[in-house]
Amino acid sequence: MVMLGSDAIKHTIYVASGSRTRLLHSCATQKENICREVVTIDLGAVIHGYTSDLARTFFVGKPPEQLEKVFRTLRDAQGIMAEKLCPGITISEIQSIPRDFTKSAGFPMVGPVVGHNVGLAVEEQPFLLRNGDSNVGAKIEKDNILAFFQCSIKHGKAMNLGIRLEDTILVTESGAKMLTSYPRELLSV
Repeated sequence: MVMLGSDAIKHTIYVASGSRTRLLHSCATQKENICREVVTIDLGAVIHGYTSDLARTFFVGKPPEQLEKVFRTLRDAQGIMAEKLCPGITISEIQSIPRDFTKSAGFPMVGPVVGHNVGLAVEEQPFLLRNGDSNVGAKIEKDNILAFFQCSIKHGKAMNLGIRLEDTILVTESGAKMLTSYPRELLSV
């Protein structure tokens, strides 16, 4: 990132695998990544002092069909959030979209955060909290830059994983403009 113009790496780079992907900000351990395991990476660059935020989910080997279905559900929920995003929409309206969508698809979210503002700091207020307790009544404003992501999906005992799909989005007068250009697929390595 620095070689391509980032001023610094202000955002801690988080890499997690297996059950540790449920942790929002996981720290390094001695755990080794193994075949047929989920790996998440969360990182961001800094340009002229302003931060970005990006996270993706990888699978070591060929991902199981159920994991692909969960990932598509999260990507679809993120897409609906982006479609609805406009100046004046309340944070509670935005944060309810992934919760309702994933629950109706059979993959309820268990993590509290669906996004946050991005600016001079990586994570700025207002946070888009899943439970709606914070920032009640706060509204999205034109020129807000947001990072939208979903994580921690519970589906039976077999799937209690963190899935990351985080993109940086600019709120314009006419809606959301995706600033992230990295592929938005479940990546197999």
